[in-house]
Amino acid sequence: MLIEHQAISQAEHRAIEDQLAVVLRTDTDGPDFGTEVKMLAATLHHHAGEEERLLFPQSHALGEETLEALGTQMVQRKRQFENSTVTQTLRRQSEKCCDACEPVAARALRLVR
Repeated sequence: MLIEHQAISQAEHRAIEDQLAVVLRTDTDGPDFGTEVKMLAATLHHHAGEEERLLFPQSHALGEETLEALGTQMVQRKRQFENSTVTQTLRRQSEKCCDACEPVAARALRLVR
């Protein structure tokens, strides 16, 4: 069962990376940017929910030392995301986009915070 979840998780990671590439190539002033950001946010939200539901309950078996190391890695990765081009683009988008897009960009930013 865990192997199946890992395969699905890896496929979802690739889908997120692909959608992220589309967002980065899309003109932030163009008509498709809001739609692409919404698709990225939906993909991220779905994937995060799956990992929280399926993988986090099993994490206690890893032991405290391993969990501490993973926590340190997660904090470092979060800092990378906070300073990334993607995060900066989402911040700009949330500041200048229409009312319909702003909540989507804000949700996406919360995922990397």
